[in-house]
Amino acid sequence: MVNVHLFACAAALVAGACAGLLPKGRPAHRSAGQLYVASTVVYCLSSFFIYTSTGQLTFFHAVSVQNLALVSAGMAMPRLMRRRAPDWRVWHLRFMAYSYVALVATGLRFALPLVSGGGRSVVAILAFVVVPVGAWLWVERALVSKWRPPRMTGAETRA
Repeated sequence: MVNVHLFACAAALVAGACAGLLPKGRPAHRSAGQLYVASTVVYCLSSFFIYTSTGQLTFFHAVSVQNLALVSAGMAMPRLMRRRAPDWRVWHLRFMAYSYVALVATGLRFALPLVSGGGRSVVAILAFVVVPVGAWLWVERALVSKWRPPRMTGAETRA
């Protein structure tokens, strides 16, 4: 099951990066996004069958539940909210970007000690503080501002 989990994580990393970089709304973006969602579902569900380190559920299993909720909400935005919410793109972007950030942060938490040879507290701070805060600043300042619909002024709302 660990191999399935790792393969799905790798597929999600690649597909999520492609979906983030491809022009939005195009077939290639949608295909990469669907592969990202499918891979995310597989790695999240497979995580519940992996107890190699503790023999019980851990914080990372809670992250799996969170990611399932984030990608579900992210997929719901274009499908269900397109006509109802003018800022559905912003919420779609947030949900999908934050699910990707969680994937990267948890991956760093497991991969960095193998590369660096230890330093668990430094790795944990990097994975769970520096990466998410940096990603939040990037998502909210650089990406969301690009997709947010223009605000209507008082004169436009009365017309």
